[in-house]
Amino acid sequence: MNLSNKPPRKPQAELDGIVFLPRSIDKVCATLPGGDPGPYNIPGFTQMMLEKLGITVEAFTLAVAAADADADVAAFVRANSTQAKIDEWNGWAKTRQPRGGDRVAALEIYPWLGERPDLIIGSMSSKKTTSGISPVAADGLGRCGNRRRGVQRRRAC
Repeated sequence: MNLSNKPPRKPQAELDGIVFLPRSIDKVCATLPGGDPGPYNIPGFTQMMLEKLGITVEAFTLAVAAADADADVAAFVRANSTQAKIDEWNGWAKTRQPRGGDRVAALEIYPWLGERPDLIIGSMSSKKTTSGISPVAADGLGRCGNRRRGVQRRRAC
C-alpha cells in the first residue's frame, strides 16, 4: 500500500465495531515490503490503540501481513483483546478532543495538523447522522464502492 499518494482510511472509520482499526491496518500495510508509509507512522494513535487493546505492534503487524482480508485482522484483534477493552477504547477514541477541542492550541503542539484539514478536532461521536451511523459509513458503501455487510471483505494489504 502506498500512502505517499493516497491517505489511509479516515480516523473515524470502524471495522467490526472497532474505531480506527481500518486506518491502522492501512498504516501497517504501508510499512510492509513493497509499501510506502509516506508521512504516516505507527507510533502515535495506532500504537496507543494497540496498547489499550493489549496487543503489541509486532503481533498486530504479523497479523496484518498474514491476513487475506480486513475480517481476518478484526478476528485477530477480537481473539487477542476483550470486549471491555474494545468498549473502553471506542469510548475514549470517540470522545477524545486534543487540547480540549481547540484547533489553534492543537496546531501549536501538532503543526502538521495544518496540512491535514481532514483530521477533525473534536468528538467523533458528535459526527453522527440522524440514523446514528457515522458519516464514513452513512452511504452504506465500502471502500471500493461495494455494499457493506458487517465486516468489510476487502484484502487487508
